[in-house]
Amino acid sequence: MKITLDTNTVVSGIFWKGESHKILNFVANGELENITSQEIFDEHEDVCFRDEILGKTGKDIKDIKTSLDELKKHSKFVKPKQVFDIVKDDPKDNKFLDVAYQGKSDYIITRDKHLLKLKDFKGIKIVKPEYFLDN
Repeated sequence: MKITLDTNTVVSGIFWKGESHKILNFVANGELENITSQEIFDEHEDVCFRDEILGKTGKDIKDIKTSLDELKKHSKFVKPKQVFDIVKDDPKDNKFLDVAYQGKSDYIITRDKHLLKLKDFKGIKIVKPEYFLDN
């Protein structure tokens, strides 16, 4: 099964145990295929190393780097050929739709309200991590 992970899911999975962490483990074990792009992965790295995130978690930078390297190793990178303008309230979220569509993802896993409001995009289900794991 192919998924596209929003940054909030990746950050949550790296820093805290819970549904997002379980999903990252499924990717690392090859049970799920994460479809991403360099732009999205750069955003993951940027957010993970922000002072406000590091200050809240106390997680070691080396451990964060290891987690990101593991995710990168087990992700398929695509370059979207089609760019959508669907999310009007937060246009930078459109990149997740672009990548999921290009990579033929089955799901976008997110907690972002702008994406969740769509529920479905061209046959790609947009769900929270806990919903994904329950279904």
